[in-house]
Amino acid sequence: MFYIRGDNTLECEALNVFNQLTAPPDSANTTVLVQLARIGSPCDGVARWDGIRRFVIKHGMPVDSVDATVVNATNMGDRSTLEDFVRWGTEVSHREHTMLIMWGHGDGTTLW
Repeated sequence: MFYIRGDNTLECEALNVFNQLTAPPDSANTTVLVQLARIGSPCDGVARWDGIRRFVIKHGMPVDSVDATVVNATNMGDRSTLEDFVRWGTEVSHREHTMLIMWGHGDGTTLW
């Protein structure tokens, strides 16, 4: 599971990370889930949208995929937004082992 905060100056780089996640072929042994926040900046040939969306990654999937789910949350820094993503991810993936990667400016975590 990738929790990607691109709703800041890192937006275009966040989209590059998304594209890297869609590059490998699909695997029956791995499920890649992404929650991505954007502010809608123009980034080289990528459709503009803002807000938060969730993806079950498929090979070659574009970031403006119609298969994405729009999330009603407005703040990826809010604890409940992260908790909801993890809950959703474990329900969707049904995997014995799970890894969460939090991507952004790297300020670390704090106790809410």
